[in-house]
Amino acid sequence: FPSHDTRFCSDATCSVMASQSELPNENSSFKVSPNPVAETAMIYLPKTVTDGSAIEIYNSTSQRVKSLRVNSGTALMFFGVEDLSQGTYLLSLVNPNGQRSSQKVVVSH
Repeated sequence: FPSHDTRFCSDATCSVMASQSELPNENSSFKVSPNPVAETAMIYLPKTVTDGSAIEIYNSTSQRVKSLRVNSGTALMFFGVEDLSQGTYLLSLVNPNGQRSSQKVVVSH
């Protein structure tokens, strides 16, 4: 974890509020690591994330299987995939205005 972080956890998801300069992210996109993921994915969020944003997870048939709330100032989220079947998923970061940035992630247990 970066130094001086604050963690918020619920179920299999944790959010970390940290100095944005300590994390490798860009202004408008997010990054998921590792990919493929077997147990826990780290989601690096952009500096522009605002309250009311969400990470939405879709399966290969375009069904939303999970939605994670994101708060302003959250720089890093940990997401457990133990309840997801093996396969390819689409993770979308959606802001309150409906704009989205998406990335494919492979779950392999």
